[in-house]
Amino acid sequence: MHPRRVADDACGIAQAAAVVGDWWSLLVLREVARGHVRFDRLATELSVSRKVLAERLRTLTEHGVLERRLYQERPPRHEYVLTEQGRGLLPTLVSLQDWADRWLLGDGTLSGGASDEGAEARRVASLAGERVPAGLRLPGPGG
Repeated sequence: MHPRRVADDACGIAQAAAVVGDWWSLLVLREVARGHVRFDRLATELSVSRKVLAERLRTLTEHGVLERRLYQERPPRHEYVLTEQGRGLLPTLVSLQDWADRWLLGDGTLSGGASDEGAEARRVASLAGERVPAGLRLPGPGG
């Protein structure tokens, strides 16, 4: 993982990127969310080296994103499951998928009734790179 700069200590995006901001970590999370929770299956699905996969699993486990659980004692074998913290990243993965579908794989139009002028878009535009203020309340549908 990339070391973070001192100037980025108060930036949630920089802190998150230090944990999940590389290609393999995001793809590991995608596969675990799909139910591929065992090492060999992850390696096969991702076509990743065992060394790289072991490093990413270790990092994600150390940061509390994944939990390593024993499923076989002899020989010892483990599976990896999303923690509450890891499940909290699922909307981010969906957002990345939506972004790629729109801008990389599609024609740039929004789908599914999403709005680029709604409360969430305003929040992102105003807070990107800043700590979210305590007690921030966003208006729901209709106000």
